[in-house]
Amino acid sequence: MPQSLRTVFIGFGFIVLALCVPVAAKLIWDIPPADMLRDTAAVLEGPAYAGILSTLGFLLWTAAATICLFVAAAQPYARAFWLYAATITLILLADDWLMLHENAHYIGVTEHVIYGVYAIAMAYYVVRFRQILLRAEYLLLLAAYVCFAGSLVVDALDGVVYFPGFYIVEDGFKMFGIMGWLLFHWRLGLSFMTEHTGRVASPSARNKTPTI
Repeated sequence: MPQSLRTVFIGFGFIVLALCVPVAAKLIWDIPPADMLRDTAAVLEGPAYAGILSTLGFLLWTAAATICLFVAAAQPYARAFWLYAATITLILLADDWLMLHENAHYIGVTEHVIYGVYAIAMAYYVVRFRQILLRAEYLLLLAAYVCFAGSLVVDALDGVVYFPGFYIVEDGFKMFGIMGWLLFHWRLGLSFMTEHTGRVASPSARNKTPTI
């Protein structure tokens, strides 16, 4: 089968599988398919701007995951690094999108357990791939980590203290964290991809910070 035709089958097949979800939800749980197919604001009969910044966060997560997957597919060097980064990004996207940690009690665990798993995954990312990270613009990654931690701290105060702009501070930290995560992987991915042109070598090819 030609590669182009295989790509079409994979892409269109994914959409077919996605469309099977509301059908299965209707048959199994009697959930109206329109609840999954229509926009959230339309389903809840809310204003069009409802959740607009939350949606922006999803788009930023998606952009970061796309970069990681693209570089993993295009660059054989450090593919494990890019696939791991993509996996973390997709998991955090799913959590943010589907509110997984808020609903963790349905599977018998607390959200703090979920946070602990994420912290271990992030720590492993730094330790396992430290040689690559230290040769990149790691301050962007550090800023992302700090902002994520800030968002968690403010979230932990929910119900304990309240001040004007509480949610702006909490979600602001999160948005800055997502942007830092995206920018770090975009800049590093650019340095990896430009290796093909011979203008900039990847971090492994030159033992110095790439000029990106």
